[in-house]
Amino acid sequence: MEGMKHNRSIKEFRFHHEIEGDSIIDRLAPFIIHNTNLKQLRLLGIHFGLDCVHSLAVALIQCQHKSLTCLSLKFNNLSNVALEEIIAALSGYNQLESLCVKENLSRRDQKYYDMLAQIIDLKCITSSKKNAEILRKLRDNAWNEKEDLDVADYDSDCGEYFCSEEGDDWGWLGYFVGKNEQIRGVNLYNLPEEDDEVDAFMEGLCRNQSIERLDIRRCEIDFSSLSPFIVNNGNLKDLRLFDVDIFCAHSLAMALSQREHKSLTKFCLSGNNLSNEALEEISAALTGYSYLEEFGVSENNLIGRDGCESLGTIFRSSALYLKEVVLCGNDFDDENLQTLATALTNATTLRQFDLSHCRNCSLLPLPAHWRLSISK
Repeated sequence: MEGMKHNRSIKEFRFHHEIEGDSIIDRLAPFIIHNTNLKQLRLLGIHFGLDCVHSLAVALIQCQHKSLTCLSLKFNNLSNVALEEIIAALSGYNQLESLCVKENLSRRDQKYYDMLAQIIDLKCITSSKKNAEILRKLRDNAWNEKEDLDVADYDSDCGEYFCSEEGDDWGWLGYFVGKNEQIRGVNLYNLPEEDDEVDAFMEGLCRNQSIERLDIRRCEIDFSSLSPFIVNNGNLKDLRLFDVDIFCAHSLAMALSQREHKSLTKFCLSGNNLSNEALEEISAALTGYSYLEEFGVSENNLIGRDGCESLGTIFRSSALYLKEVVLCGNDFDDENLQTLATALTNATTLRQFDLSHCRNCSLLPLPAHWRLSISK
């Protein structure tokens, strides 16, 4: 480092080593200040203390040419106070194209995201240009309201697909979704395996107030992390859960019951292996949702008498608006089906009653205006 401070030709400097910052930054400062050709500075894995960060910030301020185009500070245990000082020191670096900061998820809070949102290099927190562009649209409120956000582990040219791969930062995706005011629909076909990544994404998602449609498929999810979104988003009208491991139906039921705005018009559970007890709890939570137009519990294997009576409470409470009921792929007998039909007696708006692929039930006399599907 002693010799480095005299160099004036190096354009890119990268230091990646787990070391105490005090032992390097003070000796590196003259190089940063006087090397007018320095364009890219990457300091990774260094243990920065506040004094060390202050030395780096002073060096950046004293640099007269301010010609940096890239500053990367990944995994340096930076506190919010440290970040604030570095960001302030970068004032005047008009050629800066890339600021890359990536701390462990456990060290982040809302202030961390707020400080960096407008200056973070989106390419550093995504795995592809397409994903970076999606984050830009979310961040800048340049989202097309007609487009849903699809989060999957595969790509598609149809719509806005965020193809999640190694290198995608779920905390930032959640943050930008939470801040966006234009997005209306989100379809989750994939979530990360690590719990801290799921929690970081959900924390951001739960801040959103514009999403009207949420579709979750083939994901293992703890509904306690999604509850704030269900409870607080008054614009949510369509909630669909397909092949989701609902291992905490109580949290889902509690969130539905605590919603101030009972504004759901579409609710669907499919392939979730709900017990009759879980179905009873969820049904009880939905009894106040009188504006339900579409309701479905499909491919649930077994819905017994208690389950049918639970569904009946929903049908009776939403009888004025209910248009479609989908119960395909379940195991009913004629007695249970009669229980459902009786509960739907006053559902004068009902047009579609889907019992496709249901076992052990025959065709009962049902109102002529119902369009019945009962193929096996």
